[in-house]
Amino acid sequence: MKHIPILSTILFTALLAVAGTSYAQQPPDVVVSDGNGNTAMGTGALLGTNSLTFDNTAAGVDALFSGGGSMAGGGNTAIGSHALYSCSVCGSNSAVGDYALYSNETGSGNTAVGGLALTNNTGGNNAASGNWEAPSAVLKVPVVLHGIQSALLNLQAQHQLVAQR
Repeated sequence: MKHIPILSTILFTALLAVAGTSYAQQPPDVVVSDGNGNTAMGTGALLGTNSLTFDNTAAGVDALFSGGGSMAGGGNTAIGSHALYSCSVCGSNSAVGDYALYSNETGSGNTAVGGLALTNNTGGNNAASGNWEAPSAVLKVPVVLHGIQSALLNLQAQHQLVAQR
């Protein structure tokens, strides 16, 4: 009977030696960045990269697609289908959500969180959070929006103020 605990200890030790540790290790990289630090995940993501694009991250179908043309700029993050789709010369934008910052070609410093957030934005330094945030507004001046459709309400209020003058 004394041989069973000793045999179990030897088998357990051998098993640990063969298996190795299974923690504190980085998982394998399934997506590798290019030489300029651009990382793309999804069909058509970061399609227009060249030597002028750097440190961009795109995840989703056609995210940071740049209209299929050539793109210049860096520090952009696009997560979601068609997020930052039209970006051609832009930088430091963050778009999270399907079609967020879709039409933003040259604007920089924008943050859009939510499906269709700032879809038609063309300016810089704007922020919007919430689904369907300013989808039809063309913002060319800095603005901060929060809540479902608040840009539409904001634009209607501005229009009413102008109409009253």
